[in-house]
Amino acid sequence: MKRLIISGLFPVFLILAVSSNSIAQLCNQWHTEKKYCPPSTDNFQINGQSRSAMMYKGQKSTLNVIFHDRQDYRIQICPEGTLGEQIEFKIRDGNSQEVLYDNKDEDGTLIFEFSCAQTQRMILEIKVPEEGDGGASKLSKLRSTSSGCLGVLIEYTTTPRTGF
Repeated sequence: MKRLIISGLFPVFLILAVSSNSIAQLCNQWHTEKKYCPPSTDNFQINGQSRSAMMYKGQKSTLNVIFHDRQDYRIQICPEGTLGEQIEFKIRDGNSQEVLYDNKDEDGTLIFEFSCAQTQRMILEIKVPEEGDGGASKLSKLRSTSSGCLGVLIEYTTTPRTGF
């Protein structure tokens, strides 16, 4: 009898594990989906350091990024509706940990553009609030509403020359 119960539960656990893994893989390219994370209409190109992942409400994650001199950058945070729209986003100096930008100072905007004067490593710190609401995508019907996809789209262009 125990063997029957165990062997009967194995397929259920296998299906749950495979579907959970498949959903997480769908999140891996969230930043490339124009429907969820529209790229800039200016002359920006997508940076290869852009990333996406499944995140949970209350989760904090960091991403180390190298920004190069004489480049203008555009960073866009693209959360799935289940995570809410009040994502906390900071940029820290990679050496001193000093906060260089905090989106709380900009009413929680999810897009930030800047120019880089020298090549340096920075840390993008992203925190999903405990409570989030909003429109759920088709993916969220397959998992808990306490999680969702989140993309970090990093774009760049050469800083235009100024002066004579």
